[in-house]
Amino acid sequence: GEVDGVPALGTWFAAINHEDLPELGEDPVAINGGSWNLRTWVFRGFFPSRKSFRGDFEAGTLTAQPGNFYQALVPMTVTSGGSGPINLDLLLDENSIPQPVNGTLTQPVAE
Repeated sequence: GEVDGVPALGTWFAAINHEDLPELGEDPVAINGGSWNLRTWVFRGFFPSRKSFRGDFEAGTLTAQPGNFYQALVPMTVTSGGSGPINLDLLLDENSIPQPVNGTLTQPVAE
């Protein structure tokens, strides 16, 4: 990924509070809180630098997908390390523990 338009890589931890998971074909359930932490190495120049971001989940939805997967669409709030909204779109695999995820974090461009 990128941080401030510069190549970066990192680890992400999240704890999401939500209603009971829906069955396939049922309506999405609400995400009603949680927190996240993103730690990155930013590769600007010869030496990489560390950059950390933290924030909260305040809302969002979880939708059942085929194969015991769930799609999460979540607006995130940055509370440390930066500012502005971040949107999370991920696919959560409920078939194993720890639960692998695949998705994207995007920050809307300021107008």
